[in-house]
Amino acid sequence: MKIAIRIGVLCLLIALDPISLAGQQRDSSTFSGSYTLGEFAGAATYNYQLRRRDTVRQGPFTFRGANARALLTGTDRPFTFTGQYVDDGPVGPWTFEFGMYGLGGPVALRDGYYRVAVDGIRHQATGRLLDGEPDSLWTQTIHRVVASDTAEVLLRSAINFTAGVARQSFRLESGATVLLGRVQRDGVAEDAWTVYTDLETAQQWTFDDGQLLHIVNEPETRGDTVAVLPLLSGKTELVDLDARYLDWLSIQLALQGEERALDGNPVIELLTTNAEAYARTFAAIRALGGEAGRPLFRVRLPVDPLTRREVAQLTSIDADLRAVDTISQALLDNTALSVVQNADPEVAYLRAAVIALRDSLLEPVRTLRNTYEREVLPYVSRPAYLGYLWSGGVEDGEILVTYPDAAGRQSRTFAGPGAGRFAIGEEGLPAVEALTKYVLASVDSIRVALGQKSNTRERRQAVTALEEQLTREYYLLDSLLESHIGVLPEQFGLESVQRLVKAEFQRYAATKDVLEKGEAAQQLIRCVEDLDALALQLIRLPGQLEEVRAAYTDEVWNNFTATVMEEVVKKRLYRAYEDRLIPYYLDRVREGLTCDTAGALQSALESLHRRMLALRTAETDALESRLRKVEKPTEILELLTASEPQ
Repeated sequence: MKIAIRIGVLCLLIALDPISLAGQQRDSSTFSGSYTLGEFAGAATYNYQLRRRDTVRQGPFTFRGANARALLTGTDRPFTFTGQYVDDGPVGPWTFEFGMYGLGGPVALRDGYYRVAVDGIRHQATGRLLDGEPDSLWTQTIHRVVASDTAEVLLRSAINFTAGVARQSFRLESGATVLLGRVQRDGVAEDAWTVYTDLETAQQWTFDDGQLLHIVNEPETRGDTVAVLPLLSGKTELVDLDARYLDWLSIQLALQGEERALDGNPVIELLTTNAEAYARTFAAIRALGGEAGRPLFRVRLPVDPLTRREVAQLTSIDADLRAVDTISQALLDNTALSVVQNADPEVAYLRAAVIALRDSLLEPVRTLRNTYEREVLPYVSRPAYLGYLWSGGVEDGEILVTYPDAAGRQSRTFAGPGAGRFAIGEEGLPAVEALTKYVLASVDSIRVALGQKSNTRERRQAVTALEEQLTREYYLLDSLLESHIGVLPEQFGLESVQRLVKAEFQRYAATKDVLEKGEAAQQLIRCVEDLDALALQLIRLPGQLEEVRAAYTDEVWNNFTATVMEEVVKKRLYRAYEDRLIPYYLDRVREGLTCDTAGALQSALESLHRRMLALRTAETDALESRLRKVEKPTEILELLTASEPQ
């Protein structure tokens, strides 16, 4: 694999395969040029027919993308898709090739071209599609590439599909390791999945109707057996055999004292690599208009859905954890406190207590939250899992803190407000929630104490300087708003901008703590700057609307009236802009505008204006055809973004 770059002009040389036009109907045309589908941007060649202004792809299709500049500055991700369409649907044999390459080896100059070798990964997938879904034997092959030569096979995968569902037997291979398994007609794991290493049986995973019963190492020599679950008799649920399932399996084995049972497990590595390969392939098929995306394999788990009370407790725990992190980060990043700490051991002690509270007491709480966020918790016995995270069943609110002072390192006990013992083993989630609230109260009490320790005079001087800047920024924004409110119609939302900035100033005025006031002033300055940019954008918007309207209006001669009339071109695109997107953004300005969303709204409106002007002269038949099928503004925006040149 060689990449050639012309001196003075960086360009990747790509040789397009010849595409036969034989057999095409007389009314078909050929497209060859820049093309974008979803996240993929490159050059495509295909035949198409126009049916009632819709572009219908027919026959052979080739789509390639590569970026020489990306390669020279870091990593390029080239791709090639080849196959065919029937009535705008991908069918028959398809080949997908993906790469991830960086520069490797020497650079040579030959015949006016720089030639470079690459290192990286090459992934090829082949199979047939029926009604846009995998429907045959599909193969995935991933090679490691060194200096443009194949150095190692990372994965060979062969899976049978029928109507998009994995069925029958499959084979996954990496080096000398081979996994053979079988699934039922609905893709549910069944029977023994066997791993062979150097032709010897290394491991077996035994499934019964999707339930993993046990894992046996070296079954031919009667090696150790790890029981996973007995046959399930209660409520169960079919789930995808994906990263979430593997997380559950890791937890389940840890609860049984087998924490290291999956370390370096060949089945895990093969399934993970294979799932990543199919995720890339399915994304490409969906971009082409197919329906791929069903899970490869499915498994059965016991399920105990979270109650409303548990969800409320976990939500409270998450909110408190975020608050602890925010306060802790502010205290630990505070440069003034870092200076004071060198002369005041009490400040050193309190900051060390923050670290101990955040990292020691809350470590198992964070693990619990991560399990909840990964949607694994409903499949885990909550009492058993909490008992695993807090093996003693009790967490003590008093902690030993080690900190530096002039005499060396000292140790003291820290006890926050309401310190006590939290009986998590007996009380479960309520005790975890109480522990998290205790840590939050403790960190907040430290914040107050450190605020009193900080250099109040210097901090007030800094706040005063920020407030002077804030006053100037506010005066400019207020003057701008006052001069246009009443002139610009209410639908453009300047009143919402004015209400928000006044509310934010009132909230800032209520802030009394010196430590908080400086950060609050900086945040409000950023907010006012974003609101100022948004207000200017809204003021420009009527002129931009007229500019887009004029761009999408042609003058045509009417023979019946003998007059020149105006006619909107690309009506579906223009109507989507005028009737859907602009009202959508203005609604977001008028309802729910915040400091966090102001900057993004301004940027989105400006980008939409530029995009509409660019689309006026672009080929938009395919885009307009897709617009017929969508109504939601968010879906329309996805189509406009997907068709934007990279």
